[in-house]
Amino acid sequence: MEPRRRGRPRHPDILTPAEWRVLDALREGGTNAEIAARLGLSPDTVKTHISHMLAKLGLRNRRALAAWRPEREHRGAGGWLGLLVRPAVGLAAAGGIVAVAVVFAIVISGSRDDAAPTDTTPTASPAPDTALTVSPAPALNLDGCSGVAVTNPEANAELVADCEALLALRDTIRGTRTLDWTGSKAMSDWTGVIIAGTPPRVTSLNLSDLGLDGELSGLLGNLTSLTTLDLSGNPLTGMLPSKLALLENLTTVSVAGTSFTGCAPPVLRTAATNDVTASDCGAPSSTRDLDRREPVPAGTYVRPARSRTPELVFDIPPGSGLVLVSDYREAGAPVAGNLRGTGPAGILFTNAEGTIYFSIDILMMREWGGRGKSDTFTGTGTVSGLSWAEYEEIFDRILESLWRRAE
Repeated sequence: MEPRRRGRPRHPDILTPAEWRVLDALREGGTNAEIAARLGLSPDTVKTHISHMLAKLGLRNRRALAAWRPEREHRGAGGWLGLLVRPAVGLAAAGGIVAVAVVFAIVISGSRDDAAPTDTTPTASPAPDTALTVSPAPALNLDGCSGVAVTNPEANAELVADCEALLALRDTIRGTRTLDWTGSKAMSDWTGVIIAGTPPRVTSLNLSDLGLDGELSGLLGNLTSLTTLDLSGNPLTGMLPSKLALLENLTTVSVAGTSFTGCAPPVLRTAATNDVTASDCGAPSSTRDLDRREPVPAGTYVRPARSRTPELVFDIPPGSGLVLVSDYREAGAPVAGNLRGTGPAGILFTNAEGTIYFSIDILMMREWGGRGKSDTFTGTGTVSGLSWAEYEEIFDRILESLWRRAE
């Protein structure tokens, strides 16, 4: 799997002119729909610009984006990751022993969501001389779809978003084969890609008999204007991502000759023309029913909505070895004497040995701060037997699978 490239901003300024306009409107207040009405854009375009700015600037939410000023220095590692690393340094100096499981306890203590049930958090024996290694969260290649792949990108934000999704999907779906999807070539000339409509969107993927032997990514669910999906004749494997449920405009679906396992999102079977034989997926399992001491089985899960956070649906790949430690809130200022967390909410994963960590921001549906492993991490002789590179791929697949059901 090729590493994702971090693109430099196309404009001399860190934000494009269109992004600055959306940011100015965001500072005036209002929902995406209200901002869109003021600027003469669609709500999806406003949402895309805001997502791009958050990714570029490393910010966590709309409030932080509205408060951001170019002369201010923002931290590279924020949210719970900052809390995670700073206590670790102090513990190392005091006792020379720091374990990822110990740091988990520091982060989570007193910071669960108000409505969260009591968690049974797994414990692990401290490992001597443990230090944390942090990998930055993967970032979208914002340059890859500007200028050549998508002409006039500022006026075609939805198509830019489709382009970004396909570029990221390419490295997962192609496996050992090649696809000519690249930022240096117009999207209209990409194999199997059809663009139509106003505003222009990707409406058809005809990828039959290309020998693609990788897996699907939930990023395919971002192509919400897709009407035709033909993957037939490719030895594709793995699960059909639950996020494909967002493809409500599908009229033609073909997966004959593929090797997908498990169930199919109902939207694939309800397409007017389809050859899907897999049974429909039922409702996702609740994270409340998971054993917090055991690896999470492969499947689709929902973190139920609570008083201040919406629900979040995600997929866990087979053999991930991940244990859901807790969902929690970052500690914030006390509210009316309530010392529980008042900041952003997250879901925290580790492995059976407690030597890695990975967290999801529930509100923003993105990675929270980063991912890390201890110096004592090894895949040899562990429950999962996975290398760090394999864990990183699993983290990416989970992030790409995040979505919310319509209320």
